[in-house]
Amino acid sequence: MPEDVVRAIPEAAFTTDAADCVEEWNGLVSKLLGIEPGQALGRPVRELPLGAGKTAWRKDARALAAASGAWRGEIPLVLPDGRRLQVEWSIGRREQGGTLEILRDVTRKRVQLEALRESALYFETMFALPSMGIAMISLDGK
Repeated sequence: MPEDVVRAIPEAAFTTDAADCVEEWNGLVSKLLGIEPGQALGRPVRELPLGAGKTAWRKDARALAAASGAWRGEIPLVLPDGRRLQVEWSIGRREQGGTLEILRDVTRKRVQLEALRESALYFETMFALPSMGIAMISLDGK
């Protein structure tokens, strides 16, 4: 895959070779993970600073991608700078071996969904408890 294609992907993306070493690394993956290209290029993904044991899942994911052509899942990461991210990670098989991997930060989306769930639960509880009620009044006094 030409390097300019990986750079043109509007998400954090990188490619690996058949030995799972990083071949290409776009600027958005550097921004997301805080890992510069020089720290990643030529290194096995398992050696990237993604937190202890945070790439062990990739062995199974790569096997599934090799068998079916693609894999997608959500992975929690704790980065070296202490940031906690929830990342949607997609792995696609490349014809010459290796993978194309695309990452999307879904942390904010997960936080918003949790807040919405809590709000819905609170609203449900208001109607379920007989001691609580809701009074609806007109703001203009009518």
